[in-house]
Amino acid sequence: MESREGFAVVSSSLASPHNDKDKVVFSTLFSASFPKISNYFLYLGSSSLSQEACLWEIDGKSLLLMTRNDVLTGLQLKLGPALKIYEYHVKPLQTKHLKYNSS
Repeated sequence: MESREGFAVVSSSLASPHNDKDKVVFSTLFSASFPKISNYFLYLGSSSLSQEACLWEIDGKSLLLMTRNDVLTGLQLKLGPALKIYEYHVKPLQTKHLKYNSS
């Protein structure tokens, strides 16, 4: 599967077991610029979130610091899509990032 900016690996690795390749991917995500984060969400099929990521300049560090409230109220998205984005993308990325950096 081809990816934009290499972030397809992040989404597919969410379901995979822990390995060293994931550490590289998550360190890359943490240092990603806001256009790369925007492209990541565009790749996932969320053009509205992609536009919001560009508008608010959400980079990798910002994405990992976002709270549920930030996603639900701060971004100009409908409630249902915002909940899905937080639960299925932002929260798992944050959880995996914390898991890899705490060990």
